[in-house]
Amino acid sequence: MMSSYEYRELSGCNTMGLNCTGSLALIAGRRSYGVINLNKKRKLDKKIRRTTCKYDVSALEFHPFREELSALSSNDRIELIDWSGLRDMNLIANVKAHCHVLNDLAWHPTLRDNLASSGSDSFIHLWDIREIRKPSLTLSSVFICSTNQMGKISARWPAVTS
Repeated sequence: MMSSYEYRELSGCNTMGLNCTGSLALIAGRRSYGVINLNKKRKLDKKIRRTTCKYDVSALEFHPFREELSALSSNDRIELIDWSGLRDMNLIANVKAHCHVLNDLAWHPTLRDNLASSGSDSFIHLWDIREIRKPSLTLSSVFICSTNQMGKISARWPAVTS
């Protein structure tokens, strides 16, 4: 059975991600974040005004092992957000990741602290979130991955692992 719910207070949001247990949804946009506990489908647990960037969110990924950690991209920046307890949003990092707009983000499926980002600047950056000030490795995406139907370069890990 499929259900549909409308959250008018999140009308400007354009991106959604699910945590690793499938119990929490994060909906994000230019002006706000909305956290929805999917076990209580009709309830919006938290709405937080987004003040870190004036651009729409282009990608959002929850960490595959830590259900309270998410990464999102907005224009040329990556934000790491800790949602522990749903009481407060803790912005762990907000870094300029690429010279142009980010297209995609992906957590590594087995290495807990690794995140990949791809941008319109034709680079894929691999990040160690323990030291996120600069990428741990930068790859020229021209040689290692293909583009999707929209011409955007994907940061999916199978394309970049050796």
